[in-house]
Amino acid sequence: MVKVVLYTPGELAQSSYVHTGFFELEKQKYLKCYVKIRFKKDLGTLEILKNKKKYSKRPHPKTSFYDVVIDKNKVIRIAIDLDDNPSRFSAPALKTCKYIFKRNFQNYYVNQLSLKHRQKLFPLGITTGCVSKSRHSTLKIYLGLFVYLLLVNIKFDKLLFSRLLTVFKSFKNNFYFDKSNRNIEFLRYRNIKQKKRQVFYQTRCFEDDSAIDTKSLHIYRNKIISQLKSNLGNNFKGGFIKSNVSIKNFNDNISNIKTKDYYKEIANSQITVYSNGLTTSPAWKLVEYLSKGNAIIAENINFELPFKLENNKHLIYFDNPNDCAAKAKKLIRDRKKISFLSKNALDYFHKYVDPMQNIKRIINLLIELEKKK
Repeated sequence: MVKVVLYTPGELAQSSYVHTGFFELEKQKYLKCYVKIRFKKDLGTLEILKNKKKYSKRPHPKTSFYDVVIDKNKVIRIAIDLDDNPSRFSAPALKTCKYIFKRNFQNYYVNQLSLKHRQKLFPLGITTGCVSKSRHSTLKIYLGLFVYLLLVNIKFDKLLFSRLLTVFKSFKNNFYFDKSNRNIEFLRYRNIKQKKRQVFYQTRCFEDDSAIDTKSLHIYRNKIISQLKSNLGNNFKGGFIKSNVSIKNFNDNISNIKTKDYYKEIANSQITVYSNGLTTSPAWKLVEYLSKGNAIIAENINFELPFKLENNKHLIYFDNPNDCAAKAKKLIRDRKKISFLSKNALDYFHKYVDPMQNIKRIINLLIELEKKK
């Protein structure tokens, strides 16, 4: 039986998807999981900036480490890189791991790495936050996170108290997210009731909108909302989640859907609209849409996937906000196309995105790669 050592991660939101995959496979007796606290800072980030490599000592907390034991004499160290930014790579992972699976895998940046490093990298696929009832060693995972935050943040200087506050605040945020995280069965469950003839797109504004990229993203999302409202009228539901930034800048496009009803609205909508996250990263809502069998109209994606999301089969891609609204207006009148896209979206989730299936794919890939050596 395959054995996997899960080293405690530097954050709990993104890594929850990977952990869920391992613990669900353990429940199926496919492998055995062991959790170990990682007593390392894992400092070092390699970044591609303007076609040049830049190294810094900054941490890379969204990269987590695992030992996959195929047999007694074969231990494979891998890393899962869940960072939003496609241009950043964990230096410790590049140095110590045999294989790295990157969430926002974009060829433009990967191809600028050395051949040695490129050969280690593979697309992870799309992910989302979720948790398994079969998870164990939870206290050890919390303790490992706290240890990591101490190692990365604490220096015995005049700012010690401030650094401690940072540690406790970060730990609290991770802890509360983990406690409210969705059970994987929520994603696997599909409401078989008749869906509403509506197009749903609800998104958020980031609290810090000082960066140009963030402002541009907000403006782009606002254009999508405006075009959908203008073209679909009462058949459109959604808008910006109410926040200080959205009220200040996009008050006319605030959603009246309450946060607690967000997932219900996804499940009840025939059509949902997807747009990329910051740095064109894969947003969690794409997984949510696929899992509920929505007919999806999606912004073109730059990230590579292990299995392609095909245009007009799994979803429909749009080029700009006007194109998005036009395609939504056309699709809402085509029941057969909606049914076709819905079925294929759901199949894609269960075959490739469900964390248990994705992690199983990775384990099998590791075994195949090692056989070739």
